[in-house]
Amino acid sequence: MPIDTLKINTDDSWEYSLSTQDKKANDWKKVNKANQFGLEKSQWYEMESTLAEPVWVSDKDNADSLTVIFQKEITFDGILKEGIIKFIAPDVATVKLNDKELSTDYQLNYDPDSKLVFAGQVTLDPANLIQGKNILQIIVNNKSQWKGVVAEIV
Repeated sequence: MPIDTLKINTDDSWEYSLSTQDKKANDWKKVNKANQFGLEKSQWYEMESTLAEPVWVSDKDNADSLTVIFQKEITFDGILKEGIIKFIAPDVATVKLNDKELSTDYQLNYDPDSKLVFAGQVTLDPANLIQGKNILQIIVNNKSQWKGVVAEIV
């Protein structure tokens, strides 16, 4: 089997849902560009050169306080030696792979002096990936004025 390098970024191929209940395929909606992310790429410490773009829900679904599940289907047919999921998500985020929690209640890490935001990092254990279809989810609880999530797997 080939050794794979996963390179996955948030973009318009991700989907979202506003509920944590089990979802059918037609309950998921396409993400939109995050218009109120509020953090410039130059502020994303160690993610400044990422191709990932901040995404969020549609204007119709936007609210002051939301819990949103963002998900991406990943097809994997190789051997992964290592991987890291880096993400920035105001206010609090949980990361899951195939319904297994990899990180829980990660809070946004912003330094007001340097004006930098430090990405959350979760090690992707190759044992958590299965051959074929995998589902990566980032569940965001947001009560702030800044709306969006940006993530990459490297």
